[in-house]
Amino acid sequence: MLRQFVTVDHVDRVALVAVRPAGASRPGGERGDGAFPARAGNAPPAPGEEVVSAPAAAAGADAVAGEEILGVARFDVVPGEGPRTAEVAFNIADSVQGRGLGSVLLEHLADAARERGIRRFAAEVLPQNRAMLGVFREAGYAVEQHLDDGFVHVGIDLDPTDRSREVMADREHRAEAVSMAGLLGARRVLLVGPGPLGNDDGDAPDPHHSLEALQAARVVESHRGDPGDTELTVLGVAEPGPAGASVPAVTPASSSAITYATGWDDVGDVDLLLVAAPPGRAIEAVRLAAIRGARGVVVFSGGYAETGRDGLARQRELLRVAHAAGMRVVGPASYGLITNAPGARLRASLAEHAPPDGVVGLFCQSAPAAVTLAKTVTRRGLGVSSLVSAGHRADVSGNDLMQYWQDDPATGVVCLYLETLGNPRKFSRIARRLAARKPVVVVVAGRSGHVVPPGHAVRTTRAPRRMLDEVLTQSGVIRAENTHQLMDVAQVAAHQPLPRGHRVGILAGSPTLLTLVSEACGAAGLDVREAVALRPGASDEDVARAVDRLYAPAACDAVVVVDVPVVVPRSDGIARAVAAAAARTGRTTVASMLGLHGMPEVLRAPYPAADVPASAPDDDAGPRSAQAVDAPASGDEGPGSRPPPGAAPSAGGDVRVPAFSTPEDAVWALGAVVRYARWRKQDHGSPVRPDGIDRA
Repeated sequence: MLRQFVTVDHVDRVALVAVRPAGASRPGGERGDGAFPARAGNAPPAPGEEVVSAPAAAAGADAVAGEEILGVARFDVVPGEGPRTAEVAFNIADSVQGRGLGSVLLEHLADAARERGIRRFAAEVLPQNRAMLGVFREAGYAVEQHLDDGFVHVGIDLDPTDRSREVMADREHRAEAVSMAGLLGARRVLLVGPGPLGNDDGDAPDPHHSLEALQAARVVESHRGDPGDTELTVLGVAEPGPAGASVPAVTPASSSAITYATGWDDVGDVDLLLVAAPPGRAIEAVRLAAIRGARGVVVFSGGYAETGRDGLARQRELLRVAHAAGMRVVGPASYGLITNAPGARLRASLAEHAPPDGVVGLFCQSAPAAVTLAKTVTRRGLGVSSLVSAGHRADVSGNDLMQYWQDDPATGVVCLYLETLGNPRKFSRIARRLAARKPVVVVVAGRSGHVVPPGHAVRTTRAPRRMLDEVLTQSGVIRAENTHQLMDVAQVAAHQPLPRGHRVGILAGSPTLLTLVSEACGAAGLDVREAVALRPGASDEDVARAVDRLYAPAACDAVVVVDVPVVVPRSDGIARAVAAAAARTGRTTVASMLGLHGMPEVLRAPYPAADVPASAPDDDAGPRSAQAVDAPASGDEGPGSRPPPGAAPSAGGDVRVPAFSTPEDAVWALGAVVRYARWRKQDHGSPVRPDGIDRA
């Protein structure tokens, strides 16, 4: 009997153990909401029984010596005929009861059982243990229960149901969103540099000129210029001397919102750890920062999976230590994190200057890609709500950020630059859910989809490129081929309402331009309904008449404006008239005008103070009222029924018309947004489950 409780074979007898580092702070510091350990098994807990004692041996000596066991979930296969059934048992520590640990363990235990061909769980639960009975019922599976001989006998069919999938997706969403909120909402930040000891290989380079030292110095330098709302403590980094020379800090000191510490005893509570140090020092820093409450770590430095097998082992050790402490890992080789939320602006990156405030949530992996994207959004005047570089994506990935941005009110558009797609199935599921609420623009680097950059510990695939294209298409994301297209679409999605249809009006500075733009619109799947060519040097009255024609209530769904004068200098009159009309009507507008790029001020106009912009109609029946635009009948706001993200028309906000370098760029971006708006309107159907299929 003892052998049954303390051994597992990972096939017919499986145990999952939830642990945390011994001595870690307990949430709440008191007992949970249960009067006894949440337990499902074939015997009640004896008086004074330890919550997890016998299964601890199965967790291994390391877990007993250095980690505290929070919960154990296990199953044992019951011999017999018919569908494979396993008896399941749970033990949850008092200190974490009521926090969802039992539900999470059941979810993972069910996955493990299905992989081994087990179709059903059975359990015996005390009638008083309502918490455990609730865990079974709320998991979403088909559950049977009856009372017999003083126990509630529970049977659980492990075939996934719509409800169980919904429960798992919601729990996954909440958990990942909360973990990202802990990272991006950090205020007390600790930077650990390389210190005076050199690297892990015994070499001792000048700590002021190593790559890690340069990274740490960049973080400090940028923080001095723009600390945001971040309180930075620095450990193992030289403090600048009075003449600009770097000298080691010898006493704790505060300068420009930066506190220099001489040792860990000088470090107080920490929300986020930044590491620019060799792997050995980084792993130790994670252990010590966890004790001080850190919820995550950003690793700027390298020396992990990209160096080979030994580096991969170091990376796994880093993750093990961080996850055991409940910390998320961004990196290694990350560019860092930046947020622009008012009152909570986080500055935890290698950027010299943070991008301006905006509504674009920006995710990438490698640091060079982050540099390009940050410079591009700044040059175009786009701005970001948050920017995250995952580096080698050892832990935090684009999936995590999409979960967070789904409910983030500051983010209106999500842009992803992906070098690898680690879990296409999960990406598709999360992206589809997010795209139903906000535009998601994606670049997948490379043309084949088979390249795995150094340091990315993901499996390679030989699936054809077309399969990746179909995954992205069915997810509802807007596919871009490069950074240029990524930013083009972001300009439209971030600052213009989604068009109601594909009917387009064109305002061009010459008949030739009008013909070329019309051809580009046709190639992009747009239907040209109105087209006006202005003569060179057209008067303000001519411009006004042309603009009024294009922005008439039933004229079109979107407007393309192209003005490239040859001899006569470009006048701002057309730009101002178009911006005012776009603000007045709420009609999607893009422009390509000589000398303008990004989000220029001349294409900015205030919404009418007393009116909410009314978007173009779905058909020619006439314009919709402002009330219908501002207050949809039910559900989420549909395409074309809302102002652009971040705008506040009822409070007299501004509309900004995006400008593009070429007419083709403007038309391509508009076409991409039109296709996305059409996808938003579609009925996406429901899963089909044919009869007679064995889903074991």
